[in-house]
Amino acid sequence: MVTRWVAATLAACTVLLGGHALAAASLPSLDGVELADPIFDIVFAPADTHYDVMPDRIRELCKDFDDPYNWVFAHVQKNGADYYVVMSWGPDGDSDPLGNGVKIAGNTCEVSAFGNMLTGFVPQQGYSTADNTAAPQLPGVDAPWIRNAGDTQGNYHYEFRSQAEEEVLRDLIRDGAAQGERIWGAAKFRAMVCPYDGAATVPFAPLYVEERHAYCDTAQTAQ
Repeated sequence: MVTRWVAATLAACTVLLGGHALAAASLPSLDGVELADPIFDIVFAPADTHYDVMPDRIRELCKDFDDPYNWVFAHVQKNGADYYVVMSWGPDGDSDPLGNGVKIAGNTCEVSAFGNMLTGFVPQQGYSTADNTAAPQLPGVDAPWIRNAGDTQGNYHYEFRSQAEEEVLRDLIRDGAAQGERIWGAAKFRAMVCPYDGAATVPFAPLYVEERHAYCDTAQTAQ
């Protein structure tokens, strides 16, 4: 899932999508469309599996979401801001099926490819007090890119600049799991995402691997 990102770095007369009531007949058909959850890589048919529709506020403040379909896969409120993982689809092929992270704070919007966000590393030297008190940007936005040690394939990562920034990404992954349990049912979702072998992903997204293992360990205990 993450390696794919790195390698690539509803029945009424109207349907409300991103704050625009569009006549159902004007929407492109979702028949035969298959997509993958950008957090857990679960393949689903959006015509049958209904993730939450992206809030109007994102479409109003961000310029990146003009596709007819936009869904939310995770949402956390933190430090006076709303953070989301969203995915868009349209028939023209210009959408980003790998997903984006979005931060909404007041009247401002930040957007970043979710795959890039996942490549954050915790700094070996830890965080300074000043870093810990800073309000976090969307994880990875404007952070310097660092080539992975010993890498010959051109893979890079960034370092989290504060504990708060790190926690935003952790919380998004955790809420993605909570959303998955709500959409699919807890038992079915756990069977789809666990057990997890993240060995190939560790060099690219160690925090994701850590959170995924923690979720599966908890799910196994709950059985």
